Amino acid sequence: RDVPYRAGVPVLLEAAPVHLDPDAEVEAAETTVDTEASMVVSEAALDAVAADYADLDTGELRSRIQVTAPANTRVLRISVADPDAERAADLAQAVATEYLDVRARYLEQRQAQVLASLRTLADSAPAAAQIPDLERSSVWSNEDLELLIESVLSMPERAGRLLRPATVSPGSRFMEVPVVSGAIFGFVSASLFVWFRRRLRNW
Repeated sequence: RDVPYRAGVPVLLEAAPVHLDPDAEVEAAETTVDTEASMVVSEAALDAVAADYADLDTGELRSRIQVTAPANTRVLRISVADPDAERAADLAQAVATEYLDVRARYLEQRQAQVLASLRTLADSAPAAAQIPDLERSSVWSNEDLELLIESVLSMPERAGRLLRPATVSPGSRFMEVPVVSGAIFGFVSASLFVWFRRRLRNW
């Protein structure tokens, strides 16, 4: 189907907290581009947008959306196609805004899960002074975990922000929700976490 216009909005995302499994040494649960895209096209995000347009339901709106991400960045580009240029821009802006609301709720839940895991570990972790030197590289101390708890609590509360208003370009034949797959966001979060842990071990 040919659509005259496609409007795109770049969104800069805040990193998601990594997940710790108390039964594993360290496990970083990835937040992939696919995960982010699923939130963009979720009913929670799209129902509110479609409700403002009498001729557009959630399914039709979903079919007009594309989600892509440049490699090695935390930028997500959300674009929406429409026969009208101004409406394409309005739709892209509205979808991006609703997506950030959905993501904020997701990050709040994820932070609670991470904190619960860390506190479970901290409750049973030995003090640093009780850990033999040879085991310091493989055993979490209570002090290590308390520092990690503080770092999670100090993470930014917002889910991200729009880098600029929607820009419109001539449209073309498009397919339903093409999504660039990858582990960009999980890789960034996991890398930061591993770096932080190594710093702790060197103190």
